[in-house]
Amino acid sequence: MCGFNGILQIKSQTDMNAKIIAMNNLIKHRGKDDGGYLIIDDSNQSLEYSDLNSPEELLKTSKNIIPFNELKKNKTGIIALSHKRLSIRDLSTNGHQPMLNDNKSLSMVYNGEVYNTDELKKELMDSGYQFKSKTDTEVILKAYEQWGAKSFNRLNGMFAFAIHDKKENKTILCRDRYGIKPLYYAKTKEAIIFSSELKPIHHIIKAKPDHQTIYDYLYLKQQNLRTDNTFFKEIKKIPCGSYAIIDQDLNIIINKWYDINETISAQPIVPAAEAEEAFKNLLIDSVKLRLIADVPVGTALSGGLDSSAIVASIHKLLPNPENINTFSSIFDEPEANEQPFIKSLIDKLNVKNKSITPTPEMLMEDIDDLIYCQEEPFLSLGMYAQYCVMRLASKDVKVTLDGQGGDEILAGYHRFFPALWLDQLKGFNIAGFINSFTGYAKEYSLNTACSWTIMMNRKNIARYQKFKKFDRFLQPNLVKNGNPILPKSMNAKNHLQQSMLDSLFHFGLPAYLHHADRNSMRFNIESRIPFLDHRLVEFSLGLPKSLLLQPAETKSILRKAFSDILPEKIIKRKDKMGFPTPQQRWQLKEPMKHLFTETLNSEWLFSEIINKKTFETHQQSYFDKKNNDWQTVWQVFCLQKWHQIFFEDFNYFREETYNEKIMA
Repeated sequence: MCGFNGILQIKSQTDMNAKIIAMNNLIKHRGKDDGGYLIIDDSNQSLEYSDLNSPEELLKTSKNIIPFNELKKNKTGIIALSHKRLSIRDLSTNGHQPMLNDNKSLSMVYNGEVYNTDELKKELMDSGYQFKSKTDTEVILKAYEQWGAKSFNRLNGMFAFAIHDKKENKTILCRDRYGIKPLYYAKTKEAIIFSSELKPIHHIIKAKPDHQTIYDYLYLKQQNLRTDNTFFKEIKKIPCGSYAIIDQDLNIIINKWYDINETISAQPIVPAAEAEEAFKNLLIDSVKLRLIADVPVGTALSGGLDSSAIVASIHKLLPNPENINTFSSIFDEPEANEQPFIKSLIDKLNVKNKSITPTPEMLMEDIDDLIYCQEEPFLSLGMYAQYCVMRLASKDVKVTLDGQGGDEILAGYHRFFPALWLDQLKGFNIAGFINSFTGYAKEYSLNTACSWTIMMNRKNIARYQKFKKFDRFLQPNLVKNGNPILPKSMNAKNHLQQSMLDSLFHFGLPAYLHHADRNSMRFNIESRIPFLDHRLVEFSLGLPKSLLLQPAETKSILRKAFSDILPEKIIKRKDKMGFPTPQQRWQLKEPMKHLFTETLNSEWLFSEIINKKTFETHQQSYFDKKNNDWQTVWQVFCLQKWHQIFFEDFNYFREETYNEKIMA
């Protein structure tokens, strides 16, 4: 895993090299093992440069690479690419980027990991290609040279990359199927700028806050809801499963290369009796592929079903399971304590475990860095435990396997039950509905079951927020101009599949993947996601409902498939945490309580976004324990802190300040 940047211009600009150097410095945390630059000048000549953190061996073994100091002297260029490398496979300088093909017509920067490179490499070698490295980067580059955009569907992995084609005067920006790896861009009058993160682009163009995204965040309680928007108005995302073609005049065309509906429809029907074994084999194979590395690998273990299944899969695959490294966060507070589940797994499988206990005092020290590395406001502190786990893991490993995606592809959330009930009612399966609804109500209470029925219609999410009067905290113009319409529904065959696709592409998972990328890369770790192997996703979304949801039971097929390996305590677990924090308890007392006094001093917040009088009363009522709306209090604080860091306190973007933070 790495990070990259790029600048595409119509004509040469004298400050381009300074800009690309600044951008690369701002993603230094994404790759401390190497760095590099490619400048294409007015004569269409490609010039390759090292970076400050490039190994000495690079200049000795690569005759075409110019020392970094020369880059500062050469001021002009039309196209610039830069890269920071975290070496995972082939640790030699053969994996240096930007990488060029043999005739130098194609140049590439890439972030991610592709796991089926051996079979692709063999096919390419049979077609006459030769390889200088053992990297997946070279395989992707030559696969594109051979098959063009049709090569994207051949890749199994997580990836974002840019390929510049000198012959055709175009640049390709491509992103993986489910958006595991980030890729952002902005278009100005003079250039298109792209990056693996938001901060390098914002540093160059000085973007403005995006009010629609803020509206989604505050009113709809959603993050990363829309496929291309960010919290920075001028900065967009390349949508997942898509690629952009940018011509020499900076025209952009975005094409979709992956259609999940087509792949689900093409899935062969697997008999229910065989589905459990087929699912288990797919997950174990996905884990096997993601263990391939030339550096130490570990896994984050929350005590939940998904991360436990990953550890169990590794246990089956490795000859010495006692060498498995797992990392966890634990808390003393009962509402966030997963230690009994973690202990039951490590005792049964005899794996190594290191844990950390985040505290409010630690959070006070980390809060600015947490928001800075996340780059966008977030709905709760759920990901702070993950941030702490990644910091802990970085002392021992450079790769972790993580459990994101399991809930989305296996119907792991309780909100999927209303979709199931709606399908049963529409199909006149009254007996099935009564059995499922009453079973759920018996386990969790009738009131809980009834409260979920409001979500039977996806439009009710916005209606529910209006009913709860969340708009009373917002400035009238934000409410007036905000769009409460949810993203366009995907073409699913039933309501349950629709709800799962919504979670996969809009509600939840995009934000979790964003958090995982930033938290892992903050500490120079590559996070791999076995549940998002496209073979497993497509297989799971095509399963019969009965293999996913039983009365009061989620992820039925996963529970049954691993019942012979996992402790019964985890198999029968009904609650859901997933790297929790005792946030509600923390917020009501010092030292964290003091943070929220900052909120009321924000000039921007109360002039453009929030009704100060209404919110101040509501926040005080919360601290007086007259309401329990901890999330709104947190969201408003996080929003103003984000604005302070990215739009007011530009010390964060001074190179020396940034370097002090990231190298600490």
